[in-house]
Amino acid sequence: WVQSAMLASLISSPVTGDPTRNEAVAKERRGRALERLHADGHISAEEMSTLDSYPVPRQRRSRQDEFEETYYLEEVKQILLDATYLGDTKLDRTEAVFAGGLRVFTTFDPAAQDAAERAIAAVIPPNEWDVTAALASVEPGTGAVRALVGGPGFADYKFNIATQRPGRSTGSSFKSFVLAAAMDAGYVPTDVMDGTGPCEFDNTGGTPNPYEVENFGGSRGSIGTIRQMTLSSSNCAFVKLGQIVGLANVSETANALGVTSTLDPGVISMPLGPIDITPMEMATAYASIANVGIRVEPFYIERVETRDGIVLFDRSQDEAAQR
Repeated sequence: WVQSAMLASLISSPVTGDPTRNEAVAKERRGRALERLHADGHISAEEMSTLDSYPVPRQRRSRQDEFEETYYLEEVKQILLDATYLGDTKLDRTEAVFAGGLRVFTTFDPAAQDAAERAIAAVIPPNEWDVTAALASVEPGTGAVRALVGGPGFADYKFNIATQRPGRSTGSSFKSFVLAAAMDAGYVPTDVMDGTGPCEFDNTGGTPNPYEVENFGGSRGSIGTIRQMTLSSSNCAFVKLGQIVGLANVSETANALGVTSTLDPGVISMPLGPIDITPMEMATAYASIANVGIRVEPFYIERVETRDGIVLFDRSQDEAAQR
């Protein structure tokens, strides 16, 4: 009877009478329902008094408990909690996400996720030193995020290394942006460069000055084409190429492709990837390169519907979401 009275009291105004929000209001309305039950002869006065003394529910049980916590799911939840199409206030959006019966269609690919987790486990198995890795998979041409590994497991480590700043240094993977800036400036793969090392650069105003660079493994390097310097990942050649092209142009190119972290053109070592960038930014930029240089924006949600099938958001119809 007490549960039935609680449910009956919610019919006229579920939000106002929500016991998890308004305990006093919910208890008063449930009391009125109990009084009606007594007046209609379903319960005695003593039963009514006893049932009225019961506490109202204070915790919400929702379908979110049915899903395993993952980095991908957390990203989707946070996006929905900020989505104005689900309500004007954070409280309204929280209600819609956790109790609204929404149908959310995401870009998640279970096969890609399994492959991502296997790839990381093959290189860095579970260990006692908390060494971990992150991975972001962004589909070229669309920007759909197909898989996401943010660390050793969201249940134990909430910080998402793949998406949350400060990110990590990128190493030689940043050299692609130097190449892109060079090609944009008119240089071609057959242009010749001096990649011999060690090499030294004037770094007036910076530290150290001069700036000394060594090729990987102390290699003496060689003089050759940009293609050859790329195949050998010559540090000396790429720092020189960065100076020739201009680090401001390299920064602009990286930003245009999808790197949103701040890149300081005054850092002479930029081509060697010392600046912290998130894996998601790098995956986005590389997806843009694979998309013939056209920038893609990473996204997780294709469509959101109410429990009755009313479309609240459809990315294919939302021009702002596609920009």
